[in-house]
Amino acid sequence: MRSWLTKRPPFSCWPVALLGLLVFGASPALHAAQGQSSITGAKVACTEGTAGPYPCKDADLLSVLSIEALGGTADTDLNDVWGWTDPQTGTEYALVGRTDGTAFVDVSSPTEPVYVGTLPSHTTASAWRDVKVYADHAFIVSEAPGHGMQVFDLTRLRDVGADERPKTFDETAHYDGGESVRLETAHNVAVNTDTGFAYIVGGDASGAAPTCGGGLHMVNVQSPATPTFAGCGPGVATDANGSARFSGPSSAARLGPNARQSGSSRAKDAGYTHDAQCVTYRGPDPEHRGDEICINANETVVNIADVTDKDAPVTIAEATYPDVGYVHQAWLTDDHRYLYVDDELDERDGLVDRTRTLVFDVTDLDAPTRAATFFGATGAIDHNQYIAGSYAYQANYTSGLRVLDVAAPEAPEEVAYFDTYPADDALQFRGAWSTYPFFDRNIVLVSSIGQGLFVVQPRLSPIFSFTARRQEQGARLRWALSSAAQTARIDIEHKPPEATTWQLAKTIAGNRSDPGGPAGITDNSVSVTDLRPGTHQFRLRHVSTQGAVRTRRASPVHILPSAPATI
Repeated sequence: MRSWLTKRPPFSCWPVALLGLLVFGASPALHAAQGQSSITGAKVACTEGTAGPYPCKDADLLSVLSIEALGGTADTDLNDVWGWTDPQTGTEYALVGRTDGTAFVDVSSPTEPVYVGTLPSHTTASAWRDVKVYADHAFIVSEAPGHGMQVFDLTRLRDVGADERPKTFDETAHYDGGESVRLETAHNVAVNTDTGFAYIVGGDASGAAPTCGGGLHMVNVQSPATPTFAGCGPGVATDANGSARFSGPSSAARLGPNARQSGSSRAKDAGYTHDAQCVTYRGPDPEHRGDEICINANETVVNIADVTDKDAPVTIAEATYPDVGYVHQAWLTDDHRYLYVDDELDERDGLVDRTRTLVFDVTDLDAPTRAATFFGATGAIDHNQYIAGSYAYQANYTSGLRVLDVAAPEAPEEVAYFDTYPADDALQFRGAWSTYPFFDRNIVLVSSIGQGLFVVQPRLSPIFSFTARRQEQGARLRWALSSAAQTARIDIEHKPPEATTWQLAKTIAGNRSDPGGPAGITDNSVSVTDLRPGTHQFRLRHVSTQGAVRTRRASPVHILPSAPATI
C-alpha cells in the first residue's frame, strides 16, 4: 500500500523519479506531521457537512490522536493501520504504522483512545510499513533496509499498567527468510487466518541473495513465534542449488490449464506483487471452492492464483482494464462473487478525471470480467479499500475515508465520507493512507499520513441488503435487517412508471425486541401485486425508535405487458 515511487526504477531513472516527487508532492518520507492536535472526550457529530474542521457526510468523528500523541516527532508520518480485539478481555486495539515503528492504541472507548506503547522498527525508518494479525500476533513488514518481518505477541498489551504507558516493546520473533530464500525488505503482508499462512509481497534482499522475485513469499505462521518459509508464488522457479529465483517477467509463467487473460495484452513487469488478499475460497465457482486463493495486485494486472499447494502454486487467471495506471490493491466482496480494484496512478496521470474503482465479476475465477466502473465525487488519488458486509471503506488520500454501499455490487453508491485532509482534494500522496472497518461494532479506523489516527463512526443504514424482483404481474421485495437496529417501522415506497414522486405503498411495524438470527440479521420479504406494465421503483425507509431515518437505494422492477393491472 505504497505510492507509485516504491517500485524502484533503474539507477539511471532516479533523477527523473526525484523530479516527479518534487512536482507531485511526494517524498521518501511522504509528509511529516502538520501540527494536527488530538481531539478526544466526546463525539463530534457531522452537522451541515462538517465535524469540527473536517468535511463529512453521514460520518461522525469519535476521536483523533495526533502523531505526537502516538509517539511520533515532527519527522514522523503514519502509514498502515489494522485492528485486534483481545479475545480474553474484549479490548479493541488499533495497530498504527509509523515511519519509525508501530503504535498500539486502546480504542475500546473510541472517544478516549489510549496510546499503550510502541514497537520500534527492526532497523531504520521507512515511509512504508504494513501490519496484519493472526492468532493474537501482529506480523509487520517494512521497506526499511534489513527489516524482514517482525512478529509481536499482542497479548502482551493486556499487561501494561497505566503507569507504564507508553511502553516500548521488543519483538517476539523475527523472520528474514529460509535457507534458500532471503527477505530483507518487503512492501506488504497478507494473512489467511483460516490456514495460518502469511504472504509477504514486494520482498527483496541485497546482493545476490535469492528472493521470491517480488511476488508471493509464503510463510507458515501457524506457530506464530516460529515462522517458517513455505514457498514462492507463481512465476518463481528453483535453480539447481535449490534457490528461488524469478522465472521471467510475467506471472503467466505458471498459468493453469483453464487460465484466461482479460484484456488485450499483458505488461512485461506483472510478476511483482504490490498487495494481496488471500482467502479460503467460498464463492460460487465449484472448481475452486475450498481452495486457498490469492488475489494479487501486480502493478499492471490483477493476478488470481491458487496457492493451496505451496510446492506448486498456479495462476488461475489474470485481468486488466482500459487505461491502467498502477494496479494497487483489490478486495473481494464477502460472498467472493465480486472484486473491487483500485488504481493508484490513473488519476495522477490524467487517465481519468475522478477517483476510479473497477468492479470485476469473479463468479468464474478462471474468467474474471469487468462488470462496472465507479467514479467518485472528487479527483483524489485512491489508495486502499476494504469490504465489510455491504460496504466498501476506501482511503482516498486527500479526500479521506469514502464509504460505498456495495449491496448491489455492479452499482456501488457513495453513502458517507469523512475527509481527514480538509485542505484540498489535490492529486497528492497526502491524507488517508488506510482504513480498518472490521471491528464487531460500527467504528472505523483511518490512518492519515501527516495528521494522525482517526476513529470515525459512519451513519450506515441498518438495512444490509434490499432486492426487488418481478413476480408475475407484481414484485417480491426482500431485505436483510440488523437485529441490533432499534426499528420503529419500515416504510416501503413505490414510484410507478413515469411518476415523479414517491408513494407510500406499505408500512411494516418494527419488532423492538426481535433478537434476530445467529448472525444478528433478520430476513424479511413482502409481495406487491397488480403492477401495470413498465418500470417500477421501490425503496425502503428505516425509521428508528429515536426517529432517525435512513433510506435504502431504489431497486427497479420491470413489468411486462400482460393482463390488465390495477396500479
